Amino acid sequence: MLRYLFTLILVLPLACQLTSCGDDEQPLPPYVQGLADLPTNSDGRASTLITDNGEELTLSNPVSGLRRDTTYRLVAAWVRSGTTAELSSYSPILALPVARYAQSDIHTDPLTVMACWKGAHYINLRLALKATATGIHYMAFNQTDYVRNDDGSRTLCAQLIHYQNNDPLYYTRETYLSLSLKPLESLLQTGRDSLRLTVRTFDGDYVKTFAL
Repeated sequence: MLRYLFTLILVLPLACQLTSCGDDEQPLPPYVQGLADLPTNSDGRASTLITDNGEELTLSNPVSGLRRDTTYRLVAAWVRSGTTAELSSYSPILALPVARYAQSDIHTDPLTVMACWKGAHYINLRLALKATATGIHYMAFNQTDYVRNDDGSRTLCAQLIHYQNNDPLYYTRETYLSLSLKPLESLLQTGRDSLRLTVRTFDGDYVKTFAL
């Protein structure tokens, strides 16, 4: 069964560092926007922010009232000071594993890939969807192949499932989506293997291979 994605209109600025203009003023701490993990403890409290490169930052303003023993995947903004961060804003995004889906669930309605990159534990996509303001789209990562290469390495092939759900192509809406690499540790060896991701776009198939 496919999981649905609430598409998000992202209006946060790009990662940047703010500095003051006056000669006598001190520079402001660096302000960062990016993807991160927010793990919670048994009380539903999050006191650590894990950046996309795997660095752990202690939150000066812990977040409470969340689901306990859960890791939230976020697009977030924070102000950093050393190994401490003050979380300014955040929105949850989906972090999905690669799985095998029934043929009836496999839809590859086109979209636009604005960016695609690998973090410490995820492959991340910034996507632009043609949609309405209230439309719900369904997304997942389907495993299509698992290849042994001539040099002995292995490549897992995955395809993005995107079901438009009959949503008219009225507006462009941007969102992030992450493919979780941790569930693949038993199949793929770091430093040897790779993952090949295929996404159907309006211009044809977008294919990118990531060394793990």
